[in-house]
Amino acid sequence: MNRALLACVAPVLLAGTALAGPGTGVVRADSIEVELVTEHKSVQPGGEIHAGIRMKMDFGWHVYWRNPGDSGLPPTIKWSLPEGFVAGPIQWPAPHRIPIGGLVNYGYEGEVLLPVTIKAPPAQGGDVVRIAAKVDWQICEEICILGEAELELPVRVSKAAPEVDDRWRELFARTRRALPQAPPAGRVSAAVYGDEVELRWNGAATRMVFFPASDGMIENAAEQLAVSFTGRSSVTQIMLKPAGERTQPLARVSGVVVIGSADARAAYAIDVPVGEPRARETSIGTQAAETTRTNPDKPRPFTSFGTRHLLVLLGGVLLGFVLIWAMRKRGRPAG
Repeated sequence: MNRALLACVAPVLLAGTALAGPGTGVVRADSIEVELVTEHKSVQPGGEIHAGIRMKMDFGWHVYWRNPGDSGLPPTIKWSLPEGFVAGPIQWPAPHRIPIGGLVNYGYEGEVLLPVTIKAPPAQGGDVVRIAAKVDWQICEEICILGEAELELPVRVSKAAPEVDDRWRELFARTRRALPQAPPAGRVSAAVYGDEVELRWNGAATRMVFFPASDGMIENAAEQLAVSFTGRSSVTQIMLKPAGERTQPLARVSGVVVIGSADARAAYAIDVPVGEPRARETSIGTQAAETTRTNPDKPRPFTSFGTRHLLVLLGGVLLGFVLIWAMRKRGRPAG
């Protein structure tokens, strides 16, 4: 999808701008709560502050990943720190596919933490330091709203070992589990297959989804159907459709691949070359148990409760007509 074209319609999508005043650690604005939090209650001289921007959205609303997909804007953070303190980049948890009409975006629903590590200098003056962040975001449902907030939080300086803040213990732990890791050596590969690229995971997986690191790599809304092959070894693969606006073949596949689902979801950061076409598996390929969930924007035909019952009802009506016709034909006098 051409993001430049989408930018032309952005003013129509933006219903308003949510603003929050400076000097607070948490704000509530337009279907979202934004808060500056830290994992520990204090920081040691020369140590690290494990900070993060917590975003909690109302049901049905979402914010965006670093590559938002077909539309949208990712959150940004501009830090204001005491002298000698240095903030690292945002560590992005693995996102989810979010279908919007015929588009697919990448982002987060419910609650997400965008963690950032802040390095403290060896020598500090005072017992308390104040860290501040200006956060910008776009939150969307059927409409999109731009928001911004200036957040500030005091952090105690102590030579003692930092104590974990129980309020955020689980949130930081859950977020770390969602951060992409390096995959095991030789586990991921990519190769040309016709007009598409086959992304392969050497191992069994109930679900496999790829999120490109940048815009213009693949068609975001194209189906990603995970298929497993069971032969001498287990292999799971998905087909990626290069973006239509590309003028050169896709040479590398870089981004995040997510294996599994729910609590067993594991994310891996990948950057692999696209190799030459390879021979197809000779064993029988079987669709993974949760394949249809790999592309959540694709409707599942004839699987809803209402559809099944409608088909049963129509079948009963048709059977009734057939029985009436047969009875009338049997009772019709000969000649």
